[in-house]
Parts: sequence; C-alpha cells; structure tokens
Amino acid sequence: MIILESEWDEAAGVVEQSEGNGEISAPQSVATGYVQSAEEPRSRAAQSVTSRTSRSSDPVPPSPLVAESIATTSYGSTTSDYPDSANPNVMGPVSYTFAPVLHSPNSMNLQSQVAMVPVYHISVRMNVFIPSSYITIVTRGDNVRGEMVGQFEMGFSIKKATVIMDGKEKLIENVLVKGGTRMARTWQWKFESDSSRHISWTFDDPVKYCYVGTRSVGSAANVLAAFTPPPLTPRSDGRVAPAATLKVFPLGQYLFDHILLSALILERRRLSAS
Repeated sequence: MIILESEWDEAAGVVEQSEGNGEISAPQSVATGYVQSAEEPRSRAAQSVTSRTSRSSDPVPPSPLVAESIATTSYGSTTSDYPDSANPNVMGPVSYTFAPVLHSPNSMNLQSQVAMVPVYHISVRMNVFIPSSYITIVTRGDNVRGEMVGQFEMGFSIKKATVIMDGKEKLIENVLVKGGTRMARTWQWKFESDSSRHISWTFDDPVKYCYVGTRSVGSAANVLAAFTPPPLTPRSDGRVAPAATLKVFPLGQYLFDHILLSALILERRRLSAS
C-alpha cells in the first residue's frame, strides 16, 4: 500500500487529534481518552521520582530531564511480573522515535521523545550464506551488545522467514496471521501459547494501531500502541519527512517487546516487493 502525501499530512498527528476525516479507523476515544491526559500523569511520575531522589544521599534533586528519563525509561524489567516490558512503571502514554545511529549506518535506536534516551537498539545484517536475506536484531539499550530481545530473518530466498524470542525460533507465517472482518483487516501476533499475550494490529491506515488480544480491535480501552511510519513519497512542502514514531500506552508497556518485533516485521512485509 502506498501512502499518499495527503494521507500522511492528515495522519501524522492522528493520536493527538480529537477530530478525524473519517479515513482513520481508530476510535476517537483513543485520542481524547488517553493523549489529552498524558502530560499530567507523566508530571506526577517525574515529581514522585524527584521527591524520592531528594531524600537520598545526593543533596541535589535531578533536573526535569533526568526525572523524565527515570520515570519513562528503565531498559527492561528484571522482575518476573514484567518479563518483556521496556518500562512497566509509566503512568501515561509515552512517545518514542526511531532515530538513526550516525556511527552505524545499518542500525537505529528507539528512544523516548522527551528524555531522548534509547530504549531499544535495532540493527540489520546480511545472512552471509543467503545475501538476499537479512537478519534484524533487537537489543535493549543503545547498542548491539545489550540484552537480546529477539531477531527475525526475511528476504528473497527459499528459506522461510523466521523469528526468535526467548530462545525459541518459529516460522513467521505461524506467528503472524491474518484476521479481522470485512470492516477492518488485522494481523494477529501469536508468538506465545498464552492467548492473554496475543496482540492485533490494524495495518491498512497510515497510522497502525495495536490492540490487546484478537477480539478487541477498535476498543479504546484495549489499545496498546500506535505506530506511525515515515511517508513513502516526499512532502509537498519540500521539508524533510519526520521519523517513524511509536506511541505506547500504559497497557502496552507490559508487551513492549512483542509490540516492537511485530511492528518491525509487519512494516518490512508491507514495504517489501511482492
């Protein structure tokens, strides 16, 4: 699907808007119910961190930027309650940007838009035995030496596309399946056998929405994330196109790893020639 410039301009801020033009399938309550209240919860989280820090041995409280970093970025939880969450403690939706890494042309970081702190590092390398097939590796932090989150391989070859997470390798065609109804085509991500950890994506509109499970598509109460890819054509005003972004709602922090891996695979599939 080719995204027209007009669609991009209208959809670039779809999560923040309270009114749409009818082309975006996401419910309006997603914007009005979550995004408008984002700053207040985030401020409370930052103030809480500042208060706790000021009682420590360091007499100087952290700056707002440091507080925001602490409140919205944790590089993954080590507790059993949040085995794959980038940050289980956020109180409001957090926006992240896919930023290129200058010293590594084949990689990018997913970083918080406010604190500018990398949460995930994404790199791509070629399969030496199959030069037409590429492996995408996702780790925590800002470099490839961070904790492994997962990887997937896709390309033009007789080798089927695969994804690896938690030491398990599966065929993408068995993990990512089509679903939905005549009203909204969806992709369902079912890497784990536990159905409570399954998610669904609507991937037809310029902004892609992720929901809990496989039957809650369109429900504002069950939205996990919103992915906005960059446009495929130059902007009509000549300005450089904005980077891709991922807005993760509090409920989505618990499945951040699965959200990111599935979004990257779907975007690769969407942009690859048939």
